[in-house]
Amino acid sequence: MRKKNKDDDLLRSEDDLSPWEKARLSHVEKESLQKVTRKKRYKFSSPQLAEFHLPKFGALKERRLKEGSKRLLILFLSLTLLALLYILPIFRVEKVTVKGNTMQSDAMVIKEAQLIPKMSLFEVLFREGKIASNLKQAFPTIETANLTIGLGQVQVVLKEKKTVGYMVKASKLYPIVEKGIVASKALPDQPASLPMYYGFKKEIALQKVVLEVQKFKPNILNLVSEVHASPTKSDPDRLKLYMSDGNQVVATRKTMAQKMKYYAKIASQMDQAGVINFQVGAYSYSYH
Repeated sequence: MRKKNKDDDLLRSEDDLSPWEKARLSHVEKESLQKVTRKKRYKFSSPQLAEFHLPKFGALKERRLKEGSKRLLILFLSLTLLALLYILPIFRVEKVTVKGNTMQSDAMVIKEAQLIPKMSLFEVLFREGKIASNLKQAFPTIETANLTIGLGQVQVVLKEKKTVGYMVKASKLYPIVEKGIVASKALPDQPASLPMYYGFKKEIALQKVVLEVQKFKPNILNLVSEVHASPTKSDPDRLKLYMSDGNQVVATRKTMAQKMKYYAKIASQMDQAGVINFQVGAYSYSYH
């Protein structure tokens, strides 16, 4: 009997197959088809993926290069502009002026502000706060200090403290501001009607007297024309006040402000101008 081999099975037609063999053949064909499909998918998916993504990577790289070049260009132009601004004459100090200054010379203000020709306006702008602080510290008569910066020029704008009197020294009048601080510059003209202080050798002594005078009531303060230091051995704080109504007041600094409250009442009881003494108690007498 001839042995059956695989070639014989292949030569048999589909009609000669039994139902079980037909079902098995159909299953084998399906498996073969699935294998072929998987091979095709594996074979073509990678190139297709590379073909899809590679252009995107190239575009991203190109965009990043463009952005980097743009940033470098902006940085270069900015640095160039800053260099030009620093070099050009219109951005350097050519002229310095002072406004609102009456109590010290303009030259002193400019020197203290350290504003020198040809310095960069950007440096002035950067140091503006410190310059104002230095001016207020150097000149206690200054209330506020500000800088106005323009092309090639700087203006120092000052607001001075309120003047409350004048110190007379060597026939010159020096403004006195709040708290008894004396200005360094003498006035060129006759001042307004404010008390003038004479004979004070020490500024600290003058400051104490000015503070006491400022405690007077406004109607009494307006009558004070002159305040003279008139010390004695027994009373080194003795003062003489010359009033615009013709009277003279003798007082000691420590009690003067308290006793001047009674000035108007005592003056109204005097028949003629004279002296009101507030050193010990309070009494008055005429000049003659």
